[in-house]
Amino acid sequence: MRRHAFFIGLFVCVAAAGFAILFASQTHVHSDEAIIGLMGKHILEGRHFPFYMYGQPYNAGAAWEAYVASVAFALFGVGVVPLKGGIVVLSLLCLFLFYRMGCALYDQRTAVFAAVAFALTPTLLKWHFQVRGYSWYFLSIPVLTLLFASIESTSVPKPRKLLLFGLASGLSIWCLELAVPLVAALWLLLILRRRISLTNAPAGLIG
Repeated sequence: MRRHAFFIGLFVCVAAAGFAILFASQTHVHSDEAIIGLMGKHILEGRHFPFYMYGQPYNAGAAWEAYVASVAFALFGVGVVPLKGGIVVLSLLCLFLFYRMGCALYDQRTAVFAAVAFALTPTLLKWHFQVRGYSWYFLSIPVLTLLFASIESTSVPKPRKLLLFGLASGLSIWCLELAVPLVAALWLLLILRRRISLTNAPAGLIG
């Protein structure tokens, strides 16, 4: 615990700042957020259980954000703050996963730097509050990378790891098609480094 004290302090500060910003300046919605909020309300009322954003045959991440919103609506009532509060929580989970990714691939100092950059970079900061289906895309980056690193570190990967990697790859693309280049690059690297062969490939493809 002491080894990760700096990150824990950073995490607490980012969480406090995130919710302060939420209550102070994020009490409005644009069209996409309003639609996802409506989806969350319909889920809460049991009227509809969507797989994608209304009116679109893609972006399942928006539907998952609506399910998160429905939980927040059930706990705190229907409103903008509960709607966006779920995204803040998901962004904090993503911050933790980015830190874990940095520790797994490099060292603790690099991991802390990556966490600070993810939390405070202005171009990324706005996405910690926007309900548009992108939160699952951000989550997929460290999840896929951690699974890739786990598989790549062994000469003979376990089928269970390949199954999880295949499942995470499919879910990432389903949630948002922007994940296709990342998924393709990671699979290609595993093939080129001979971590995936004809004998173990079915486990990943089944996932």
